[in-house]
Amino acid sequence: MDSLRIRHRFRSHLLGPLTAACTLFAAAVPALAQTANAPPVEPEPGMWAFDGELNGKPGRSLQIDMQNGRAMIVSYLGYRGDGSAVFLQASGLRATDSSAFQGTLQEFRNGPAIGIGGSASAGELAANTGPIQITFDSATTGTVTLPGDVPRRISRFHYEEYPIRFSNQFAVYGNFDRFVGAIVPVTLDIKAENGVFTMQYIHTGTAQCNFNGTYRLAGGGLQSEGKVACNSSLAGPADGTYRIESLTVSRTGMVTGRLYMLRDLQLYARVDFAGACLNSRGAVFAAGGRPGCGAADLGLQP
Repeated sequence: MDSLRIRHRFRSHLLGPLTAACTLFAAAVPALAQTANAPPVEPEPGMWAFDGELNGKPGRSLQIDMQNGRAMIVSYLGYRGDGSAVFLQASGLRATDSSAFQGTLQEFRNGPAIGIGGSASAGELAANTGPIQITFDSATTGTVTLPGDVPRRISRFHYEEYPIRFSNQFAVYGNFDRFVGAIVPVTLDIKAENGVFTMQYIHTGTAQCNFNGTYRLAGGGLQSEGKVACNSSLAGPADGTYRIESLTVSRTGMVTGRLYMLRDLQLYARVDFAGACLNSRGAVFAAGGRPGCGAADLGLQP
């Protein structure tokens, strides 16, 4: 996999507000670690596969779509006992505080058919197959229970290699609002190669953290976890762990991600960030900016 590096700097004029904000954050951490609940998981839309069933041959899958955080449609593509194909679908609203989905799988018939002139006839309900329940433990992993079946692990299907998109710098805003009441402009630069992930970021020029761990591609993004060591409480824990979820880079160069830092298994900080890819080979503008990434930077040229 192509290499990635992550590095970011806080602008010097934010030092005063950031220092005060971090003092408030440090005081709030103990109570936060005891009372904060993880928000409901938002699954990544797309094709999901059954773990252990991927062998390169036609199999079964789930197509999951979600809009506005609650409405969800789940389509099951599989087979009957006689080997013929079957399409089932369930829909509904998730509870606002839940990472689970429950619905009834339904089978349909007499809808538009291929090769008969594009009939506009509407399908009709054929049968209610039974209940389906999905519990998501991350944006790309979960457990599904189908009618009459045991719980089975599922994962967002990953089929495209695009690590070159991560091999760039990014101008982003980091959202520290939950802890310090600040949204801070930073520059990111990541390194990941052969399953090994390393990252360094710098706060206020001297406070910095070093991240060392592993990574994997999951669905449309990258996930990483490992150890973090910081030389200042302004940056993070002196000896802790980290987890990066759903680090994604779109084909237009927009980056998003979420970083957790933990100390003694308690949440120390959470940072949500979003921004745009920077062309590291482009000229620097007079005002200090750089042009955005092009197709070559994002691996989109043939």
